[in-house]
Order: sequence, then structure tokens, then C-alpha cells
Amino acid sequence: MGKRVRKKIPRKRKKKSGVTPFTYLSFFFLFLIAFVFLLLSFFYKSPQKEHTENKKKPPVIYEEKYISPESVTPQKKDKPLQNQKEHHKLEEHHASASSHQKEPVSTPKDNTNNPPVNQNNLILAENEKKSDKKGFLAIIIDDIGFNRHTEKMIINTAFPITLAFLPYGTFTREEMLDAKNNKKEIMLHQPMQPIDKNYNPGHGALYLSMTPVEIEYVFNNNLKEIIYAKGVNNHMGSAFTKNKAQMEVFLEFVREKGLFFVDSFTHPDSVAYETAIYLGIPALKRDIFLDSSINKEEIRKNLYLAVKIAQKKGKAVAIGHPYPETIEVLLHELPDIDRITNLVFASGLLGDSNN
Repeated sequence: MGKRVRKKIPRKRKKKSGVTPFTYLSFFFLFLIAFVFLLLSFFYKSPQKEHTENKKKPPVIYEEKYISPESVTPQKKDKPLQNQKEHHKLEEHHASASSHQKEPVSTPKDNTNNPPVNQNNLILAENEKKSDKKGFLAIIIDDIGFNRHTEKMIINTAFPITLAFLPYGTFTREEMLDAKNNKKEIMLHQPMQPIDKNYNPGHGALYLSMTPVEIEYVFNNNLKEIIYAKGVNNHMGSAFTKNKAQMEVFLEFVREKGLFFVDSFTHPDSVAYETAIYLGIPALKRDIFLDSSINKEEIRKNLYLAVKIAQKKGKAVAIGHPYPETIEVLLHELPDIDRITNLVFASGLLGDSNN
């Protein structure tokens, strides 16, 4: 038999569809690109928005807080010391009125008010008739170290003015050298805790919570800043100076350094002066603040009241601050004051301070 021959049936070719692998690949890449753009749009920030968000904010000024060597909890400090007049308007100014009431000798009986300005010439004329000056007056200017222009004027004056420097002031070291070259007496104006917690005594302050070791540490560091100090007086301190135990601790270190002490008398209940005398430290107590009110007429009245106190008691301590008004009055009136009373440094009143 012959081989059976199969007839080849032509296969129908499938019509090629329009979708090719390249098409699928194109769709994939389009999807990938769309996904990438979606991600970019989600995370991308417009330059304007980014500039607004990254714009520098004004710096925040924080208070300088003292941290003791034994981790004393720093006191809350509410008010910055940016404005010098706010820095000086402290509670000791408010205490001045009550302190004068407690010391009747500070107010002449014949005139309870400060002598008016138009009587100053009468006081001068009356005293010029006398051959000798009467009484000794020491003027202390506190809070030196922050106002270069105003303080330079009082540093350069020829009269004996005692300057109390705050430690760590902006110009403390520079002005201290100027004061030494101008033969001024220099003191450390030691910051101390006030009663009102809204007042910030500043860097290098002493607090009631401190131990003797911490008080010594802070005091010694402050003295390293005021190396030419001959004495110490308190800055604020209405709370600290009422505490006899803490004042004894502090004044022991003052005695060890051979310094004298002036009680700024920022509170009527201050025991600072009495404690210093008890410990045998040469000491003085403030009689009057010149600029409790920052007004030139009031400052002038208080200056002549200080003269009257010096003439009546034999000596007086007046404390002022480097306000432009205070310095202007002093520079104008000191030549006349020097003709009727003896202007001396604070240490010049210490001869009979213990009597």
C-alpha cells in the first residue's frame, strides 16, 4: 500500500492586535513617572513658602541664671535688664521714704520737706560766712558698668566720688581702670536677693538658699572682676540683708578680705550695718537716696538735704545712680557743695563708724 498523504490544511494566522510589549512598557513608564511626580508634589515646598518658613525669627533674650557649684536651683527671673532705668528702678528706691521715717535725725525738725531749689543759694550764703566747712559727705554712685557715656563724666570729675561697680557689667573692667587712673574709690556693688521676685538682682547675686560654700564662691568670683575694690555695698538685697544668719556668713568673708562695708539700707528692717559692726568690720549706712525720683529738681533737693544731714550729724552717706539727670545735677552742684561741706570718699567716714 502506498503511504497515506496528509493534506496540509493551511492554518489561519491570528490577526496581530495593536497592543505590543512596547506598548505595555510605555504604559509602565508613564505610570512610574506619574507616581514620581505625585511624590514630588507631596513633599516639595514652593520657594516662597520655604523662604517664609525659614525666615529668621528675632532672637529671644534669656535671663542669665547663676548655677552654683553645688547645683543650687536658680531663682526665677522675670524681668530682663535691657533698659538701664528699669534696671535701676529697684525696690530700694521705694524703701527710701520709710527708711528716713525710721531715722528722725535724717530729717531736720525745722523743715520736714526737702529744701526747695530756691533756698539753695540761701544755704550757700549762710555757710560761706563760716570760715570752716561743716560735716563730711560721701557720695556713692551705684550700678557702674553699663552706661559708658554717662559714667565717664562722673569718673572724670575732680571731686572725691566713690564708685560701686556691678560685677560682669558691659563696661565694668574698662571703667574700673579709668576710675583707678582718675584716683576714684572703687567698691564692689554686690547683688543680693530682693523681697520682690519680679526684680532680678543680676549675675553674681547672693540668695538666701545658698550655703556658706556657695556664698564664698560667688563673692570671690565677683571680687576677681572688681580687683581694685576697697569696700562692698549691697545691690537690692531687701530680703538678704534682713537675714542675720546669712549676713554673718557673707560679712565674715568681707572681713577676711579686709574690706569695709556700706549698708545701702534698701529695707527698714535691714540688719546688715549692725551685723558688720558686731563682727568688727568698718561699716557705714546709707542716709539718703539722691534719685528715688528721677527728676532733676528732686535730685537737687535730696543733695542739699544730704548736706544738712552731714552738717547736723557730722557725716552723711548719699547714694545715687548713673542716670543722666543725676550726673547732670552733681556736676553742676558739686562745686557749690564743696564750699559748704567736706566731700570725701566713703572710706573717709570710717574713722568713728563704730561709735
